[in-house]
Amino acid sequence: MMRARLRDLGFSVGRFPVGPYNAITDVAGVRVGHTTLVWGEGPLDVGEGPVRTGVTAVLPHDNVFENRVLAGGFVLNGAGEVSGLTQVQEWGLLETPILLTNTMAVGKVSDAAVKWMTRKWPGIGREDDVVIPLVGECDDSWLNDTVGRHVRSEHVYRAIEQASSGKVAEGSVFGRWRAVVGEQIAAHAAPTSLNDGVLTVSAESTAWATQLRMVQSQLIAKIAAAVGDGVVTSLKIIGPVGPTWKKGPRRVPGRGPRDTYG
Repeated sequence: MMRARLRDLGFSVGRFPVGPYNAITDVAGVRVGHTTLVWGEGPLDVGEGPVRTGVTAVLPHDNVFENRVLAGGFVLNGAGEVSGLTQVQEWGLLETPILLTNTMAVGKVSDAAVKWMTRKWPGIGREDDVVIPLVGECDDSWLNDTVGRHVRSEHVYRAIEQASSGKVAEGSVFGRWRAVVGEQIAAHAAPTSLNDGVLTVSAESTAWATQLRMVQSQLIAKIAAAVGDGVVTSLKIIGPVGPTWKKGPRRVPGRGPRDTYG
């Protein structure tokens, strides 16, 4: 059974009706994109993982720098910083994408946004003003190797460039795996990492790995329907890793006998 939303259970928040997507993309022209990073298990190893983080980009429209939009800010409490918010509050204008990431990646994401914008609008800092990107943060250190700072510039570029209107992707691929792919597949295969849109799935046997490779296009379609387009763009399906008999000079070249497990 898919996890239900409050509205599906008869509850509503506020008194106004929601749009068709119940998302910020109900506003014409607004697009949202994500880059999700998930890999590693076990105890924290700083610089290695586990990694559970990413970048979200919100674009008011296609040309936010040359056609700035009215904007403002309100601070509910001091936990949850937004780099660049002071300028928005002072000018009442927004001239960059809105980016969301983890606390320790704010600097990297802001730097990447500057690089992306100066490539798109080369007049920035010359005949045009400089920019201060709007970057919000959230502390994900309970889930993520936040000190390892695994977010890179290319992750920011991808989130911006893949932004789309319509249904907003919700990257709960791991938590909803069983509901998305079904009981049978979930009993024999599980996701192990998600990096740059590539979801690695570990199958319990070579037979199941082969079956999943045959239906991977259908699996990607199911995932997209459940959590949104672009969260998972391809699958990397792996079977169990068995021992090797490649020992000694007289072994048979290649994989040799006894190479199938399960």
